[in-house]
Amino acid sequence: MIRAGRNVTLALAVDGRKWHNKDFAGEQWASARLLYAKVEAGARSQRHGLWSDPNAIAP
Repeated sequence: MIRAGRNVTLALAVDGRKWHNKDFAGEQWASARLLYAKVEAGARSQRHGLWSDPNAIAP
């Protein structure tokens, strides 16, 4: 989702406020799929947002 020229969905992933929904990854371009996976991995390793909970449960 783009708002005011900013990719809000990606920003949420960077901040650790959303999962990269792999159920729909096949509908993404390969470059977007890799980017979302990368930013989620970064958020996880930095324990940002929902990743601060070691027992976070996927929706």
